[in-house]
Amino acid sequence: MKSFWIHVHLESHNLAFNDFNSSQIPPTVMNFPKLRYLNLSYSGFSGQVPSEVSQLTKLSSLDLSNNSDMFSNEELLRSLAQNLTGLETLGISFIDISSTVPNTLANLSHLTSLTLRGRGMFSKLPFSLGNLRNLIFLDLSYNEFNGQIPSSFANLTQLTYFSLVGNYISGTIPWSF
Repeated sequence: MKSFWIHVHLESHNLAFNDFNSSQIPPTVMNFPKLRYLNLSYSGFSGQVPSEVSQLTKLSSLDLSNNSDMFSNEELLRSLAQNLTGLETLGISFIDISSTVPNTLANLSHLTSLTLRGRGMFSKLPFSLGNLRNLIFLDLSYNEFNGQIPSSFANLTQLTYFSLVGNYISGTIPWSF
């Protein structure tokens, strides 16, 4: 009975920098309905992020960085962005998604920190990221973004850190930004 009580009331779960030997994140993660902080970065997980993670609607911080093949289906990234609208911090660096940034990330209006570093993302920087007006930290480095910085980024008035290192950005930095 005590074990069940822990699951129901657990608010923070940090398994960062462990070695789970390429195992998958267990779908039983949904047994933590009050979870606000989940850090699984650098833990040797592999395979798809279970869809149950998108049911943890109280999450304010999620870090899945530096694990293998977690988002080979970009639909899951869209699902996280649609369901976890209370996220304030999202870290999904060094996970090869090889896709564009889904416009649904604009649903994460409470985000203050977004790290999409080294993800293999390509195309133009999405105009919709300019809708994340609470962002303080934005790291989009080491992807394959091209083109210009969208004028919508001028809406990011809280931004104190912004990195586009290692992309193919061209043109001038918008004066409004």
